[in-house]
Amino acid sequence: AFGGTYKGKTIGGFGDVACFSFDGIKNITCGEGGAIVSKDKKLIERARDLRLLAVQRDSEKRYRGERSWEFDVSEQGWRYHMSDIMAAIGRTQLKRLEPEFKPARMRLARRYRERLADVAGVKFFETAIDATVPHIMPLRIINGKRDAVRAALEAREIETGVHYKPNHLLSRFGGGASKLPVAEQLYGELLTVPLHPALADADVDRVVAEIRAALN
Repeated sequence: AFGGTYKGKTIGGFGDVACFSFDGIKNITCGEGGAIVSKDKKLIERARDLRLLAVQRDSEKRYRGERSWEFDVSEQGWRYHMSDIMAAIGRTQLKRLEPEFKPARMRLARRYRERLADVAGVKFFETAIDATVPHIMPLRIINGKRDAVRAALEAREIETGVHYKPNHLLSRFGGGASKLPVAEQLYGELLTVPLHPALADADVDRVVAEIRAALN
């Protein structure tokens, strides 16, 4: 939701902690990686240590071009820090969010909604479209036709995705021992169609035409 708002407040500007992903399909990308934001200084200090093997205050020294050669570690840490190259990509992307990426994503999402509004086999999730900067474009293909539509689009060299498999169906979380019928129904309907700032309006119109053809 990077760049979006909720009840007039910028995403990441409220709450205890917000996490952003910067992988390849997100609103801005570093190639991979992410960020944690919080107004809790102690939490941020701990996160900075944990991402660098839990070496205490090593992040601060690295910002100054220094290193900790004599240090202590009091808890488990990881190598979760972003490389300088990835951060440089992200900083450049950040400058392009407001003038380029945000308006393009919002315009394209509106176009999908407008062009598919009268298609009986397609439904949308309720979304505050004026406050949302979408990183994916999920549709609901109803009446059991999702897989047929997906196959038809693939045959026309249009990439699609299924975002995302419900956690309760994964082995780690029970492998379906619990039943959540609404989530499972939606999972069977979900289809994510192309959405990125390089898409032209004509590309959206082509995807829409192929969805219409597949459903007919």
